[in-house]
Amino acid sequence: MSKAVKLDHEFDKDRFATLLERACGSRRKKDFADDAGLSRAYLIKHMNKNLASPPTPASLKKIADASQNGVMFADLLDAAGYNPDRFLEKREDQLTSGSDDFLFRARAVILFKIYKRGLVNKGISHSNNDAEDELQFSIDDPKIKYWKFTFLNEDMWCKTENEARLMILSFYEKMLSMPAESKMSFVTDSEEIFEQLMEIKVPAIAIYVSIMLLEKYTMKVLKEQYIESNVDDYDGVPSLL
Repeated sequence: MSKAVKLDHEFDKDRFATLLERACGSRRKKDFADDAGLSRAYLIKHMNKNLASPPTPASLKKIADASQNGVMFADLLDAAGYNPDRFLEKREDQLTSGSDDFLFRARAVILFKIYKRGLVNKGISHSNNDAEDELQFSIDDPKIKYWKFTFLNEDMWCKTENEARLMILSFYEKMLSMPAESKMSFVTDSEEIFEQLMEIKVPAIAIYVSIMLLEKYTMKVLKEQYIESNVDDYDGVPSLL
């Protein structure tokens, strides 16, 4: 029998059940349980909000490792009533140790949110670029028909002034190649990169251009701001906030 672990705040059964459903994704519940190494009946009871006590942090880690749709260990811990700081050692180093981890988690969050909101044109599947630092979609929306995401974290950002110029030039080239009724969103988990990108102006480019800041720990979308381009009517433009 697992040893009980003291809770730091109230167990949120509703939120936890929602996270489990999201983490299960398109799999059968049995397959999800098998992937997590836990009992199917136990997971279903939590999905149905029939248990008063949450799983232990050790079980939550198993669920997180088997999760789809960007559900993180920290999300599960918090919903279960545990302070994530107690169970995630050196989290800053772990989460910013390389671009691969950031790209995997950030892409998962964007994919989940854009499909959950029903934005993708059902007649045209999304285009997943060969470049891992990009995602692009055909969008079913009156304002925009095409939405591209470019991912940037500190490991992928420019180190020198010359690198910065070359990177910004590459951004211009990408935006110039996009058709009208498009949106380009730069996605980062770095406040510094967010602020630097906000200084860019592209008045000759006739698409929407935004900067999205993700929370480094949970990948939650914290804010989105537009930079100056040749369009200025932002009302009704799709957002993931």
